[in-house]
Amino acid sequence: MPAPGSTKPTRGLTQVAWYAWVACVAVLTPRLLLWHVEYYKTRGPEFYRIAPFFLAALAAGAVLYALLRRKLLWRFELLAMGIFALVVLLCYQPRATLVCALLFFAASSAGGFIARMAKLAPPGPLDRVLVRFGLGAGAMIPAFFVIGEMRLFYPGVFLGILAALIVLPYRDTIAAVSDLRALDGSWSGAAELRHPLIGAGMIFAFLALALTLIAALTPSTSFDALDVHLPSVAHYASSHSIGVIKQIDYSYFPQGSEILWTIGYSLAGQAGVRAISVLFFAMFLISVFCLARECFADDAVAVTATLWTATFPFLHWSGSVIKNDMPMSFFQALALYAFLRWLAVKRFEWIIAGAFFLAQSFGIKHVALFGGIPLALFTGYAIWKQPRRWRAAAVVALVVVLTCSFWTIRTYVLTGNPAYPQTPRNTYDGAVAEHGASLLEKVARFATLPWTIVFHGEPTFESFLPSPAGIVLFAFFPLALCAMRQWRRPAVMACVVFALIYFIYWAAILSIVRYAMVLFAVAAIFCAQGAFRFYAGGGSWIGMLKRFSVVATEIYCLIVALLGMMVIEINRPQLALLAHRIDERTYLESILDHYRSLEYLQKVAAPGSATFSIENCSREYAPNPLQFHCVRCSTGACDPANLAREIDEYRPRYIILPTRGPLSASVGALTPGAAPAPARIYRDEYFTIYQVP
Repeated sequence: MPAPGSTKPTRGLTQVAWYAWVACVAVLTPRLLLWHVEYYKTRGPEFYRIAPFFLAALAAGAVLYALLRRKLLWRFELLAMGIFALVVLLCYQPRATLVCALLFFAASSAGGFIARMAKLAPPGPLDRVLVRFGLGAGAMIPAFFVIGEMRLFYPGVFLGILAALIVLPYRDTIAAVSDLRALDGSWSGAAELRHPLIGAGMIFAFLALALTLIAALTPSTSFDALDVHLPSVAHYASSHSIGVIKQIDYSYFPQGSEILWTIGYSLAGQAGVRAISVLFFAMFLISVFCLARECFADDAVAVTATLWTATFPFLHWSGSVIKNDMPMSFFQALALYAFLRWLAVKRFEWIIAGAFFLAQSFGIKHVALFGGIPLALFTGYAIWKQPRRWRAAAVVALVVVLTCSFWTIRTYVLTGNPAYPQTPRNTYDGAVAEHGASLLEKVARFATLPWTIVFHGEPTFESFLPSPAGIVLFAFFPLALCAMRQWRRPAVMACVVFALIYFIYWAAILSIVRYAMVLFAVAAIFCAQGAFRFYAGGGSWIGMLKRFSVVATEIYCLIVALLGMMVIEINRPQLALLAHRIDERTYLESILDHYRSLEYLQKVAAPGSATFSIENCSREYAPNPLQFHCVRCSTGACDPANLAREIDEYRPRYIILPTRGPLSASVGALTPGAAPAPARIYRDEYFTIYQVP
């Protein structure tokens, strides 16, 4: 019998529980894997036929590479990924790549100068890359807002400012380059990165990188980008200002991302916007690594947590396309990192920096409130610990007011509602509709939401994926709970509190997974730490079986994640475009149902003519984007009487209707006062265009 206090019985019980849980995962999740494989029947029989061989080769390749890399190959992985990405980007989009690099070094140099002035001392080269870029990019948003209000959004102005930010603080530019060069040495010198859990995941890291590059190098087809983001950015660039666009309600919201995207659009078109979006994806992943290392001081855990985070399908898609969720999440992760640094060194400069990062997240999107509540509580706690509390509070408040309140003030002055076009009532009604009004309904929602996200996640993400977050958290969360004894460090407990408060508020309001990227990243950190702790120790065959089960489970989860990413991001026309077998026009016609009708309208529409469209909301590809009004039936706005009233008020020259469905033959009912009746001038299998006399 073991001596009192021995951990052997607990470890044995933990292993038995783990094997039982792996059996549950093996029973519950294969239908998700089969769903992804069955989906490829829609892509063509050849894809479906090769799927079993592809999956088997992928699993075998991951195991083989994990064994082969341990002696030498692991040293060159980071360098190889960087060179691969840079070569591909320069070959396909050299101008956008150079603009993105210019923005990165300008932000890093400016941020380095700010960090020196504020006496912020990040502990390592990767931390310095992260903090300097965050400070510089965050400072650019209010600075360029002022420039936009002065109507100076010109390519020459952008180039001049970015060049000045690189040249003038030349010491900080040199430091930024030195830190980047040091990253490869940090990777190749960390022997713990030879770990099999990292090796098994690196194949998937390379594939995830390739998927990101494919998405970033092809024209955008995502709804938000085409309906609001790109048209807004194009207008800012053409009008040389950051003024509100009355025809796009979204422009009344904070436009922090759009300010930076306007730089890319002015200098490199849509490709420049896509490149900057991917840059923020990369920086967000760096922030996840740094958070993990602050929590557990283990590079292997940090790399694995970052890799798992990068392969959540919803998060990978959000980072690979034009979405402002990623910049917002980047700044929130930085704010959390700043608080963890304060816990470590007790320098209040980190709290001021964290308040600045939090302010910039609100300057991008109002849903920053989900993470803003726990971060504000952390800031209040740090202020309470200061000897001069009121002075500390005043400094933090001043930083927040000066660096992000101008968005809210502008919207309030223009509309009388600081959150226009949103209202508190809209948010409450949406929460009640999704979660129920009673306490019992809300509690039930909290309890079932994780299961819903894993197995029935379609309502939580704008896709048909049954598991938009993959299954890696589901598979490894029990190991995270088993490692709770190591959660006593202040940084770890802070992340636990952050995650709990975030989850409770987020789950009560929206439950859209892309609004909880930092929450999922923190969960990945704890799951990775639990997996490493369970993996360690034991040289017998029992220990070998335990380690094999952990690695095999990781490979299985990453296969499901990779298939999910491929389903929502990759299609045959993309590959044909990158192989130069088709051009961008043919690609858009192949992949976007909306494009052909809008392409025709571009040829016939007179300048300034208005269009009223139902279900076709790709404003970016329409003529006269600011005279393009779209209605989506999914919002309940397609009642014929309401549509007729809107059309009568809007008085469009052209009306676009779905070719199939209840509204396909309703143009007469929608324009009862028109004489003669609108004439059909275009029709394809998706949309029909009518010209109003």
